[in-house]
Amino acid sequence: QHFTRMNLFRILLLASRPHTLTASLSPVLLSYALLGRDKCLHMSWYVFCALIQLATNLHNDYADHVLGADDSSTRVGSKRVTSAGLLRPTTTLGLSLLLAASASAVAAFVLPHHAYLPFIAVTSVANVFLYTGGPPTSYVLGSFSYAYSGFADVVCFLYFGLAAAATPALLSSAMSPAVLGAGVVSGLQSAAILTVNNVRDRFTDPEAGKNTIA
Repeated sequence: QHFTRMNLFRILLLASRPHTLTASLSPVLLSYALLGRDKCLHMSWYVFCALIQLATNLHNDYADHVLGADDSSTRVGSKRVTSAGLLRPTTTLGLSLLLAASASAVAAFVLPHHAYLPFIAVTSVANVFLYTGGPPTSYVLGSFSYAYSGFADVVCFLYFGLAAAATPALLSSAMSPAVLGAGVVSGLQSAAILTVNNVRDRFTDPEAGKNTIA
């Protein structure tokens, strides 16, 4: 199917869901406000977080389609580009892989070295694909994924809350109870956003084998 450049741009915006980036931006902003220094570190860290979130959004669009959780004829909410036929599944997956690789490059070459960083970087990239699962992850782990096993809220709390707020403090050796508190608040907010989405899909998710707290 032929798309003009503008149409393709709009499709990519729809697929990446940039309006959700506030979930990763808010803990980083809170961390910066509390630490009050090293703007470059926080900007670099947010680039990493945003790339991880965009990669997860794209992989979720792909995986929910191949796993049967998205049906364009019955879906409530924003359109999913893969199930709507606007992008091929391999294209959506490829874009997710590209963004995950970009995040890995930021962690390896831009962020300051710290003993904690390899762990958070590797697990964050892994979460891109473990969040919803589907091929090729399912070739190794079977049907397990956070979103389909009811663990997505915990992962959102940890990574879009505690890790997102605390990592800049750890990298700059400025950890404090206030930063941890900001991480807890941000994590609860991210989990609440996810719960609202799950409530919307509470009737269609079980049909696809997707278990959530909703």
